[in-house]
Amino acid sequence: MRLVLRILSVLFGLAFGMPAPAQNSDAAVKAAFIYSFTKFVAWPSPDTGPLKLCLVGEADPLLTAITGLEGKLSQGRSIRVRAAEPKTAALKSCDLIVIGANEEGRVGAILKEVQNSPALTVSEIENFIDAGGMIGLVTAGDRVRFEINADAAQRANLKLSAQLLKLARSVKK
Repeated sequence: MRLVLRILSVLFGLAFGMPAPAQNSDAAVKAAFIYSFTKFVAWPSPDTGPLKLCLVGEADPLLTAITGLEGKLSQGRSIRVRAAEPKTAALKSCDLIVIGANEEGRVGAILKEVQNSPALTVSEIENFIDAGGMIGLVTAGDRVRFEINADAAQRANLKLSAQLLKLARSVKK
């Protein structure tokens, strides 16, 4: 248990301790958080194929930074990053969906589209977890933090590790 907490401290501690004054630096830190999230989520099916990470929205610094996760390994699965349209059946085949900040006006409709899918939803849109998203990335001062909507994750049959929940700025149940 101590080893797991120490590893988590290193992974998230670096990001928490890093100032994020520039937009690109902020995006890189948030992309690192998203990569770390993939290691602490259990999806309902024991899929051994690629972990499908879908990006929804126009290219922005965060979505661009996430493309750097292509090919990385998480839980023995290779990450495949692809763009996805907000209202397509393809969204339902995603394991993780990152919704770009420019989709703020349509976030409710996008979340409704995937509400019965076992896909982790993440965004930096303000009040994302209140809209039904699972993990909201926020910048507090010059630090990147995250908030979790545990109820939304549970409804999607996703299991978030206790360590991840402990590190969240807030957990909505």
